[in-house]
Amino acid sequence: MGGLIVLSPIVHYWYLSWALVFVPLFPSLAWLTLSGTMALYFLAGLTADWSMPLWVQIAIWATFGIMLAPEAVLALRPLLMQRTPAKPDDVRSLAVVVPALNESKMLPNCLLSVARMSRAINEVIVVDGGSIDRTREIAARLGATVVSSQPGRGRQIAVGVAMAKADVVLVLHADSEIAPDTAHRVLAALNARPQAVGGAVGQRFDLGTLNFCIIECLNEVKCVLLGLSFGDQGQFFRRAAIVAAGGFPDLALMEDVELCLRLRTAGPMLYLGGGLVCSGRRWRNVSWLNCCISVVAMTTIYLLRRREGARIADILYRRYYASTALNAEPNSSFRE
Repeated sequence: MGGLIVLSPIVHYWYLSWALVFVPLFPSLAWLTLSGTMALYFLAGLTADWSMPLWVQIAIWATFGIMLAPEAVLALRPLLMQRTPAKPDDVRSLAVVVPALNESKMLPNCLLSVARMSRAINEVIVVDGGSIDRTREIAARLGATVVSSQPGRGRQIAVGVAMAKADVVLVLHADSEIAPDTAHRVLAALNARPQAVGGAVGQRFDLGTLNFCIIECLNEVKCVLLGLSFGDQGQFFRRAAIVAAGGFPDLALMEDVELCLRLRTAGPMLYLGGGLVCSGRRWRNVSWLNCCISVVAMTTIYLLRRREGARIADILYRRYYASTALNAEPNSSFRE
């Protein structure tokens, strides 16, 4: 319907509303921007009739085209490559990978929530980054497989993913708790959408203040419209898909963003809409607005300098944790 309207020889801007009703079914940042900017133009009363100056048309449609291009490439990739992707086998097993560093206080609740899931987890792997407290002892006592790694959340997760044998891997941060039905929802969603390669569970914070609600909403919008999730939103993926995409990103920081970028080239991404409760401990004694700006700035820098790979990730890692004002362990981030 959207293509028919755009390519129609006689079309008025108002006709875009016909396509807009389908956006909730197929979220698209490009279409939301197009319809929104046109609506704002007329609502602002910048014209006395239904006409629109040529320069405005060029600006609006050029922006739409630029934003639509990457969405079109991802959607049409199988056709552009002139092949039909093979249907993946049904997924039946799930591994949970938990990166941890000095998490003896938070880890028990995390692992107990995994044990309470209605569907048994095939593998629970805790990757320790050099803890000096009882993290390793607690993880082993609660039945997890414990392995060691260099510190750095992405590096730790990469070690755990390499050990996993299950069909699907779910990354769970040590200061999070998972809902009992999450394993069933993840496997059911992937089996219902065979071409989907992964996605995110979704989260909320344990503090229900307005600031945290805003962050939760922004995270959801980012997942639905951009297909980008952060690690504390419960990222999951088919193990075969991430192997085919080059493996889990072995980065000190921004591994979650890089994971999304790699998976998006392999197939559709899912968002389940909630299932994790994350601790808001990192945000309590700092300015949440400054932290949000810092996260957005670093994500933007990484996207612009992504070709530098581990080098830019290490630079951001050192810059992010150099400030004593952050007062956070090297295994965590204020995105959590």
